[in-house]
Amino acid sequence: MRDRKKRKGGGVCIYVRNNLQSYKFYAIEEFEIMWVKVCCQDNCYFIASCYHPPKPRYSVTDFVGQLCSTIESVIDCETNPIFLITVDFNFLATDFLEEEFGLSQLVQQSTHGNNLLDKAFTNRPDLFHSTVQRSLLKTKHMAVVTAAVNHPQFINSIINE
Repeated sequence: MRDRKKRKGGGVCIYVRNNLQSYKFYAIEEFEIMWVKVCCQDNCYFIASCYHPPKPRYSVTDFVGQLCSTIESVIDCETNPIFLITVDFNFLATDFLEEEFGLSQLVQQSTHGNNLLDKAFTNRPDLFHSTVQRSLLKTKHMAVVTAAVNHPQFINSIINE
């Protein structure tokens, strides 16, 4: 979990079952970006949870640069990394994730009024599926639930405790 400091709301969190080998690493402190590496069988999944507020206290260029830099570092150091990046980008353009890294955006429904603000990106759309559901929390946002599909090794690792 990475709580939002000195501001109301926000923050990011990722839960990983304790039967999976994982470790977390963070981006620069000023951004609400959290990365977790989960290894399962012969695959490594790099999962990010990001929040970009409507009125950030940082440069948008720096935020995008930090996200891109981390993705590039993983690509440079890992063999066949599998990415899943979940984001509340608000109105920030996300084309760079698709154009520069070949990621696919999985969420196809509005998540806040008529706007699609909450998204999930992956380089392996055959492995993940996202659905939009009413949130259990008091929020104007819908909940985006992204799950692994069509990947027996990862799914069985999660299911079998």
